[in-house]
Amino acid sequence: MTARLVRPDEHSAATAVIGSAFAQDPAFVWIFDDDTTRPALVNFFMSLVVKSSAASGQCYVTPDLGAAALWAAPGRDFSAGSTGQLIGALIFGAQPVRAAEIGAFFGEVRNCRPAEPHWYLSLIGASRPGSGAGAKVIEPVLRTCDTTGELAYLESSNPRNIGFYERLGFEPTAELRPDSQGPLLTTMVRQPN
Repeated sequence: MTARLVRPDEHSAATAVIGSAFAQDPAFVWIFDDDTTRPALVNFFMSLVVKSSAASGQCYVTPDLGAAALWAAPGRDFSAGSTGQLIGALIFGAQPVRAAEIGAFFGEVRNCRPAEPHWYLSLIGASRPGSGAGAKVIEPVLRTCDTTGELAYLESSNPRNIGFYERLGFEPTAELRPDSQGPLLTTMVRQPN
């Protein structure tokens, strides 16, 4: 099974697999704390990011669409411009009282990114965790990093995923928590081989 770039007619499937993977993710539970509205809000958030990532040619999927990974190439930001504005409006609409707090935490996380050019793994999801599909959708960009000598970077908001990323060569660099109720977020970097 080899990963490939997503096609325009597959954006909904990529959104669904990533949205499902993050529906109960600690960060999204903290951001969208209403269990009733969270699935729809997470799905809309993911649709924005999939569209932005696919437009820059960095959304990889498995042939069966059972896994997807969204990457931002060096110098690109999946949440810039209109996508960032829509994400901000979504969060403000869902959490008007906490929007500033959430935005401040995102700013703190952004400040942890490496200064040098790097590939940013923003989101990954697999319909069957443990099947190897997640690694498959990450591999194309890791090969690029090894060829170009560039770093790969990610933030994991689920402690269960740290070992998976470590097996792919990522190493933890920092841990952040927005508040006593918020998720522990681990930043990770992979040096090129």
